Amino acid sequence: MDEDYLVVPIGKLKEKNKPFGSNPTTEKLIDIPQDMFDVNSIAYHKRYRVALLSSNLAGPNDNDIEDYFNSYLPPDVEYKVRLRPIMRNIALEEDL
Repeated sequence: MDEDYLVVPIGKLKEKNKPFGSNPTTEKLIDIPQDMFDVNSIAYHKRYRVALLSSNLAGPNDNDIEDYFNSYLPPDVEYKVRLRPIMRNIALEEDL
């Protein structure tokens, strides 16, 4: 990638439906003790000022991401980060 792009993975803590690991000795499923995250990514093009957000149902949505970025701003600022969709595609395209 060149310097015009910025890609940021943003995760949401997975609290339900965590996958299991396996114990190779006993061949049984075991709980994974580490935290796990559902991750979406946001890619930003600096020159065109356009962001692309990958999404899955379990990961953070655009409102979560706005809240996340805004949490770093001082509480008394007059501006907020806002994502305005210019195109939304929620289905996989099929070539027939």
